[in-house]
Amino acid sequence: VLPLEGLSVYSSEAPSTQPVWSDAARLFVRRAARAHLGFVPGAHRADIEQICTLLRGVPLLIELASAWVRTLSPLDIAAQLGGGRLQGADLSSPDLDLLETQDRDVPARHASARAVLEASWRRLNAQEQARLSRLAVFLSDFTPRAARQVCGATLSGLADLTDKSWLGAGAGGGSGRLSWHPLARTFVREASGDQSSSARPSSDWPAGGWKETLPDHAHYFAQRLNASRFQAETLGELLGEWPDIGQAARTLASLPEDWPILTRLAREVPVWTEQ
Repeated sequence: VLPLEGLSVYSSEAPSTQPVWSDAARLFVRRAARAHLGFVPGAHRADIEQICTLLRGVPLLIELASAWVRTLSPLDIAAQLGGGRLQGADLSSPDLDLLETQDRDVPARHASARAVLEASWRRLNAQEQARLSRLAVFLSDFTPRAARQVCGATLSGLADLTDKSWLGAGAGGGSGRLSWHPLARTFVREASGDQSSSARPSSDWPAGGWKETLPDHAHYFAQRLNASRFQAETLGELLGEWPDIGQAARTLASLPEDWPILTRLAREVPVWTEQ
């Protein structure tokens, strides 16, 4: 089971309004104090809480991230993990290599987020690996229906990946939607997008990965936009899916045969946004 569930974090409420630090933030502070004796956490509380939220309270990942206080401020660590801007670099996904340690007392399989993910990946069978590789096409929370239409995933297959913690419940908990942990999706996307066999986590990496799924993903969201144009109750969901809609538009723009679809959507988007 992939260890991506963790300690309590503050997700929706501002940390400054809370009387005590979250459990995850307290762990970060303890580990950071060991890594940097002069570390003063009080002035960085909001950034520390943000780091822990981005890492979803996973103790192992928090410990790896805290070691960076030797060279980076909590603000910069949060920016790096969240895909923000750090030292002029434009980062579009969480940095797996930021989460590693040189501590010789730490077992190799726990020395980095990448090592943890690779070890968990090797425990999956070929079908599970192929399923995850295709599901990595989604950038936001997605429904089982979307997973079936875009990736051919079954309910039992999705349940299996959820049981193994590769997927989790989407925003709202009881909404029925599923979500990726950003680090897990980044790992799968990087590995399946690299054509060199030496960079792949296993020799039997599936050929049909997330990039091959992009056209089906784009067509699904094009149809979804068209069907939802005048349904006000679905507009909130569509706004939550905006990263996927943007990715779908870019895919359609890269496929000349689909330019008519993109042109039609360009005319329709202002209509449903006004609704």
